[in-house]
Amino acid sequence: MVTPSIFTKSLHLRSFQEKDTHKVFEALSDLELTRYYGVRFHSLEATRVQMDWYKTIEAEGKGRWWAITDLNTAEFYGGIGYSSMDRKKGTAEIGFWLLKKFHNMGIMSEAMDATEKHGFQILQLKQIQAFVAKENLHSQKLLQKRNYHSEENENFYEKNHNGQIEFLTFKKSNS
Repeated sequence: MVTPSIFTKSLHLRSFQEKDTHKVFEALSDLELTRYYGVRFHSLEATRVQMDWYKTIEAEGKGRWWAITDLNTAEFYGGIGYSSMDRKKGTAEIGFWLLKKFHNMGIMSEAMDATEKHGFQILQLKQIQAFVAKENLHSQKLLQKRNYHSEENENFYEKNHNGQIEFLTFKKSNS
């Protein structure tokens, strides 16, 4: 399975490439950006594990991730995609991140529009879920604006580099 490119009015969502490793490292080594994540990298070599993960989940049919880039300039903005995909149940987990300098510019909303459409129409997902740290109010607001509903009885805790984080579960169904 090869991740197809997705084009929007101003974005090109494409497969991650080796040349993206430095930008992925820039984002996923940033203390502020990763404070709510279960992952943070301290070296380019460690970041290559993430790059391999993008390829592995796709090869195994368990996910699909895109690099978010500018349609005209190819500038790298961030990443978005699905993991924990269960084609039989029609479910997947969505994840997303942007380099800090591109926050609050509408980029993620546009990328999510395209990714959700792909998930529901092409991948035939019935439900998309997101797990967001309780303190990550920006991501919660984005999901709520996009009609994801909080499932309070499905919250859980996970350890990361900052200690223990409570995660909230959000779901959106194909209607």
